[in-house]
Amino acid sequence: MTEIVTEPGWTRVAVAASSIEEDTAVCVQVDDQPVCLARSRGQLHALLDVCSHGQVPLSAGDVEDGTVECYLHGSQFDLSTGRPLSLPATVPVPVFGVRVVDDEVYLRGPISRCRSREELRRRRRCSDNHHGAAPRCPSFAASGGTVFLLQPVTVPAFQTARPV
Repeated sequence: MTEIVTEPGWTRVAVAASSIEEDTAVCVQVDDQPVCLARSRGQLHALLDVCSHGQVPLSAGDVEDGTVECYLHGSQFDLSTGRPLSLPATVPVPVFGVRVVDDEVYLRGPISRCRSREELRRRRRCSDNHHGAAPRCPSFAASGGTVFLLQPVTVPAFQTARPV
C-alpha cells in the first residue's frame, strides 16, 4: 500500500528506512510495480525489482559495495545507475530517486511508466533475436534517478551486394 505525499512526484512506501540494514534489500510495491529498496555504502537506493536478463527479483540477490547481484545468473547492477556491470545482463534497470524524512522512505520517478515484467520479457526476446542490438525495441536511459523512455527506433537493414 502506498500513499501519495503532498509534494508532487514523491510516493511514500510502507517501510521504515531504519529497518533496511547495510548490504540488504527488500521488495516494496509501488503502484503495482515491484521496487528493490537496498542499502549499501550507507545510502538507500531504489530500482525496478526485476532483473533485465532473468526477470527474477533483484531484491532476492546479494547486495555489496554499491551493487546488487541477480541470484539466477550472477549479473551485477550498479545501485546508483541501474547499469549492468557483468554479463549476461546488458540492459539497465530503471532507478528511482530516494528521500528519507523522519525515517519514512519516499521514492520519486515515473513509476507508472516503468517497464513491467512483460515489457522486460519482450525486450529480452527482441534483444536475443538481434544479438543484443535490438534496433526496433523501445529503450530507456536512467539519469539522475529519473527514467526516460525513448521512442522505438527502426534501423534500415543492410543489403548485401551481389556479385556481377
